[in-house]
Amino acid sequence: MLSRLKELLAHRCGSLYFPIIAMAPQSNGDPRNTQSATAPPRAASGRASQEYFPPEDKDTLRILEDFEKSSPQAYAGMSLDIVKLCHGPIIPEKAFDNVPTLRDWYRVIRNCWFRDARKIVELWDTRLFTNHQKLALLYVASEARATGLRKLQNLLFRDEGGKPRTVLALSYADLGQWCDFMFEVLGDDDEWIPHERHILTIRYDMGIHYRLDEDRKGREKTGDPWVNDFVDSAMRRLCKGEPRTLKEDDERLLVHWSALLDSGQKIAEVSSQLFIDAVEVEKSANQKMLDGIISTTWRIMRELGPACRNEPRAKDGTAVRGYLDCVKKFCTVSLRRGSARPCESKLPLRKEVKRNSLRVWAGSERATLAIVFTDIVGSAGIGNKMGDAPMNRLRQRHFTRGRRLVQKWNGFQVKTLGDGIMAVFKSVEAALNFTIAIWRNSGDPGIRIRAGIHIGAVDLTSDDVFGSAADISARISKSTKEPEIRISEEAKLDLDRLGTEPYSRLQWQQRRRVRLKGFPRAFTLWSLER
Repeated sequence: MLSRLKELLAHRCGSLYFPIIAMAPQSNGDPRNTQSATAPPRAASGRASQEYFPPEDKDTLRILEDFEKSSPQAYAGMSLDIVKLCHGPIIPEKAFDNVPTLRDWYRVIRNCWFRDARKIVELWDTRLFTNHQKLALLYVASEARATGLRKLQNLLFRDEGGKPRTVLALSYADLGQWCDFMFEVLGDDDEWIPHERHILTIRYDMGIHYRLDEDRKGREKTGDPWVNDFVDSAMRRLCKGEPRTLKEDDERLLVHWSALLDSGQKIAEVSSQLFIDAVEVEKSANQKMLDGIISTTWRIMRELGPACRNEPRAKDGTAVRGYLDCVKKFCTVSLRRGSARPCESKLPLRKEVKRNSLRVWAGSERATLAIVFTDIVGSAGIGNKMGDAPMNRLRQRHFTRGRRLVQKWNGFQVKTLGDGIMAVFKSVEAALNFTIAIWRNSGDPGIRIRAGIHIGAVDLTSDDVFGSAADISARISKSTKEPEIRISEEAKLDLDRLGTEPYSRLQWQQRRRVRLKGFPRAFTLWSLER
């Protein structure tokens, strides 16, 4: 293990530090202007200098060794040390033992990274002088968050050196789990990577002049004016710093982010690193991730037997989801037959799959699912005011929005019920994501909705869901007349076990002893109000 840690550490020093060193302002005069406070100097061999960052450093090796030995549950306590050392999230080798373990590690590292990415904002926001610096700090935190997430996603398929990863999948059931995991990864990219990214230009030249101005002010208090003018003039001639542009997903930004985590820096030093210009650009696809999903999925399938079709090209996220649906259906058929058989023709893509394929989507006739019921608040009054035809158009806009969101979160829309939607999801997390999205934007500003979520085992037909869990979810949505989201105690416990940061920030109100029609016992519900 020690050799593995040294190799990882050498890679961190070699390939991640030096891009930011090349960006840093070069100076022949003031040594403080040569590079970031935390970045080691360039070594002649192309590796970090042993004097400044020795691989044998005990604290560094201890952190990495603890990381390699840790569990997902223990990672939260060491995540900030790891991302500071490695400039962003990384995945331990043992996470690739099987698909469930890799999924658990990915979720924990993702959630901790979302928390850690904002540390520089918490550290410096209230101490900076100008709104421009505060805005630049937000740009760095936002882009670092997105860049780190995409780095984490890319590490699922290739290590830092570009070598393909190997995840252990020994059956078609494992391959089906892998496809579900990939749907989650694609959903994270859709949800957490903003549609408007920013190309950041770090103005090192302005940072140098800012430092020199601060130094001049300090010398003017005690030094001779003529000497101060001479020193200032000489330093401005010697110091050079060229602006450097970082496009979206450039991992050199994570090194800049790491440098700002040094709480011992002076405010002036931090401010000089925040002369940043931002240009808004449209979000681009993570092609490395899309290619990795296709290549890894097809490699696993070929190891198990004949593939369902030739390996396709990853055009975009929608196409990749369709190919994953193909593989999921192929796994279901293969498990039913007990062996893999090559398809006589290409399996249909997502848009060609019949709508009455709920059992195929769930993978069995009975499954534990998160059930969502929604309903339009005050629909009768809205219809009376608008009339039937306008109300029908409004309702269809709402249903169209709902279908798109169900597909986005990899759920299955079972049916529409009057003015509401019934949908099922494979996790409470996905169900809540869908519900919050349609609650905030129902498809028409004139519509407000209420919703109920419950998780439990249900029986499935080709196009419907049966069982007490479905009945409870329906009653939960009817337990309020206000536009709010209510979830059961079981669903809330499932969310709490995940420990997902975005949901821990939501303001939940506990409602005890709620009576639901048709059930003798009282329920504890949790509501999320506007």
